[in-house]
Amino acid sequence: MLFREVLLCAFGALLAACGSSAKTPALPVAAAAKATATEKRVGEISGSLALDDGEVHLRLSVLAADTLRLRLFRGPERNIVGSFAVDPARGAASAPYMLEDAPNSVTLRTAALGVRIDKTPPFHVALLDERGQVSNEQAGPVSWQAGGVRSSWQLAPDARVFGLGDKARGLDRRGQSFELWNTDAYGWKPDADPLYKSIPFVLLLDHGRANGLFFDSPARAQVDVGKTDAQILSYSSAVGDSLDLYLLAGPDPKHVVSAFSALTGRTPLPPRWALGYHQSRYSYLTEKEARSVAARLRSDAIPSDALWLDIDYQLGNAPFTVDPQAYPNLPGMVGDLERAGLRVVLITDPHIKSYQGQKAPSGYAPYDTGAAGDHFLHDPSGGFLEAKVWPGASVFPEFTLSRTRTWWGDLYRDFVKQGVAGFWNDMNEPASFDETKTLPVAAQHRLDDGATLTHGFVHNAYGSLNAQATFEGLSRLRPNERPFVLTRAAYAGTQRFAATWTGDNSATREHLALTIAQLANLGVSGYAFAGADVGGFVGCPDQELLVEWTELGALQPFFRNHSGKDTCRREPWVHGPVSEARIRKAIERRYRLLPYLYTVFEEASRTGLPVLRPLWLEYPGDAASERNANSYLLGADLLVAPKLVAGNVAYVVQLPPSGWYDTVSEALIAKGGPVSVGASNDSVRLFARAGAIIPKQPLIQHTDQAPTGALELDLWPGEPCTGNLYLDDGRSLDYQRGAFRRVSYACRAHDAGIDISAQSTGPFTTWWPSTELVLHDVRRAPSSVVDGRGAALRHDYDAKRRRTVVHLPGSSADWSVRLVF
Repeated sequence: MLFREVLLCAFGALLAACGSSAKTPALPVAAAAKATATEKRVGEISGSLALDDGEVHLRLSVLAADTLRLRLFRGPERNIVGSFAVDPARGAASAPYMLEDAPNSVTLRTAALGVRIDKTPPFHVALLDERGQVSNEQAGPVSWQAGGVRSSWQLAPDARVFGLGDKARGLDRRGQSFELWNTDAYGWKPDADPLYKSIPFVLLLDHGRANGLFFDSPARAQVDVGKTDAQILSYSSAVGDSLDLYLLAGPDPKHVVSAFSALTGRTPLPPRWALGYHQSRYSYLTEKEARSVAARLRSDAIPSDALWLDIDYQLGNAPFTVDPQAYPNLPGMVGDLERAGLRVVLITDPHIKSYQGQKAPSGYAPYDTGAAGDHFLHDPSGGFLEAKVWPGASVFPEFTLSRTRTWWGDLYRDFVKQGVAGFWNDMNEPASFDETKTLPVAAQHRLDDGATLTHGFVHNAYGSLNAQATFEGLSRLRPNERPFVLTRAAYAGTQRFAATWTGDNSATREHLALTIAQLANLGVSGYAFAGADVGGFVGCPDQELLVEWTELGALQPFFRNHSGKDTCRREPWVHGPVSEARIRKAIERRYRLLPYLYTVFEEASRTGLPVLRPLWLEYPGDAASERNANSYLLGADLLVAPKLVAGNVAYVVQLPPSGWYDTVSEALIAKGGPVSVGASNDSVRLFARAGAIIPKQPLIQHTDQAPTGALELDLWPGEPCTGNLYLDDGRSLDYQRGAFRRVSYACRAHDAGIDISAQSTGPFTTWWPSTELVLHDVRRAPSSVVDGRGAALRHDYDAKRRRTVVHLPGSSADWSVRLVF
């Protein structure tokens, strides 16, 4: 049957079933996977078409008004693999749509986008925006070649391309080609590729209007972003006979990011201690050394919340063991440190020391129980596949099996009982010391339904499944406590289970600067909780670089100082009291900003918007912001502008086109643009959005310590004038049952002065005994300051700094203030 006849038949049947204004929801992903191509399903477009290379099937589903799923595949639909990335709750979603049948095409429309499909060969798909204009379209037909699939899309002449997660080479992906193959990339170079993560999502931004493409396959793939042909973006997978593509509508880029994170899952609200300063090294070789580092952090008043132990705490590098000589009383140390406000985080690599064919000495439970339960990947002979990693010969959990993920999660039981707070899944690309640096691509992974997949297909999802198993295990073992997991390898959707970092970076200024573009692209790829090893993992930072990296790292989502075994030390005091004082000041700035930072994390957990944002995300269409890889936004209201070159020198910051305050000089830069920052004893300059109200707290030494003193609200005048504060217990899941407080702040200028108000919802008890409202850029002293009942409030005016401080007594989160001038 000709393509035209089949497609017309398929669409004709659908139109007959649901009419031209069908409102019936699309099939859930799980249900669609069971349907045959010939069934008449309301809410679904399906059809078969004859191409030169055999029969190909098309299916288009509406998951949300801004999210469409397009699948092209050959062979029986039952062979199509379910998604390793899509949040199961979202995969079952649906939304109403309308169909329009024209002589040469059929168009599906939602409130946010449309898809037009030509009825005549070659098969052609165009993505339409909310106005019906083409926002993206195929550059050629989908093709199957060498066991994989290729899909190409047009690149508008001025479009910029962002996303693809943890990749080096700058902010804009255009003009480059990337390999998606999770790789142990020790000491990676600034132009290295591939790295540790594979997130096949791109956001295309053209003159301020955006759309997104997500190619959902963990198989090895290449994404050519206009390198071979400047006007074409192509995705080519090496394995698989299907294309599973999600089309995401804009036009606002924040909407695209939010839609993608809704599809693949939001970063859950982390425990508050995880937002503190983390001290780590490969390795603290003994318990005595680890305790001494913890004691020094406290004696030197370095605010901190976690101490990390790398593989040398283990016996022979075997995961889930403890070396009794090096750490004779790990449970005692964990308890002592927690009482001092320091959590302990342990590494647990996914490989298990192998005792295949022999008895594990003293019974190595991870191997014994894993072998008994058949939880390890098999080799062609039917035995367990082995590869050399840190413990020597090792076997690898079959994380594609749900029962294996449960077994893995239960391995944490003893550590959890001992009070270990968090866990670190490293080497989970998976990495090995064999020639290929990973497992054989032909190795077979078993699935719950009895099917198998090659490692060549599963590879990029292995680390994600490892993180999922850890997260779910901790959730069972501590059912009302937020898990903290860190993973090195990731695929799309891994943000539901673990924070991440950029791997084994180097102690160079190039790597310092690269953290901005890497974390920004991770953020728009759904990964809100990410960071880079402060100081660089490989090599030795000099005093200036370590200090300045700490100043920048303190204003990024995940803040960990970590270093390699063969490198110089990185602890805050290693370069003496002068540099330690600057490092302490940088860490203190983060702890004072924790109310703001925690609020931004809570926003990320609800909306999917990243904590660290590229400027263009808030200012689309501004060409300078689209190019700016040297600054970023922390939330929407603070702009972080670091000095990235060596030396105590001045530098220029390019501000977005709105009003900004330099938080040091408190000067207003009314229209943004370039501004010079003079040389100073701080390598990072913070700018506040004009109209921002920023909550801050008195200094604490760790997040279990209640702040003593007033809540401080920094008000930087402008329009719109808003701010937010989110509070909960910082540890449990009680907030999901309503145990939180959300405060909204607003101000309004009028002829007589300015009105400021706070309104809250939720029952959670506030910690502050009073509030200090700090108004900046106040040109003259107010003649009166009264609360909502007309009672006078104590206030101070600093003419030199043009600042008014209003003192609000009491712990109430609901109030109003009027300043009259």
